[in-house]
Amino acid sequence: MDPIIYETSKITKGTKLTLSDDTVIGDFCFINCKELVMLDGAQLNRFVSISGRDRVVIGRGATVSNYASLKTSTDTPYGAMNDQAPDDQRRVRSGEIIIGNNAFIGEYASIMPGVAVGDGTVVGAYTYVSKDIPPWLIVHPPSYRTISVFRRLADGVVMKDYPEDARKMAEEEIIRKGMIR
Repeated sequence: MDPIIYETSKITKGTKLTLSDDTVIGDFCFINCKELVMLDGAQLNRFVSISGRDRVVIGRGATVSNYASLKTSTDTPYGAMNDQAPDDQRRVRSGEIIIGNNAFIGEYASIMPGVAVGDGTVVGAYTYVSKDIPPWLIVHPPSYRTISVFRRLADGVVMKDYPEDARKMAEEEIIRKGMIR
């Protein structure tokens, strides 16, 4: 099936689009970045905002939910663009954003420059992500802790890994590496 771009979406002139089969850019999305690559079955739901000076890659079967924001560039330490700030307070940060295959980005989540979200990872609603997230995790505020760890079996079946030690190890790694604020 061909890609679907809703007519109410806004894609700026400088944005290069590479869309695979079955991709969807939903109602009222705003896309203003260097390049957007969407692989088979990827979808942007309503009111998703993608902005900045770099590239965004959205993996096969990945979903970015309503009102989520992907920023490939920021202009201040707090992530908001602000060209009115004095030069000594500005800190431009840019980087490619990669959303892995079958990943899910929840409503109102903010993904910052240079972040890679691993395959099968679920980022909960309202989560602010400023560091890479490993594959097959579920992360969600307010505690920003791992809720579950998934593992992929040789035959391709995905199972939740409930043992407390596996969950604790994943949480410690996330906290140690400062992956989620």
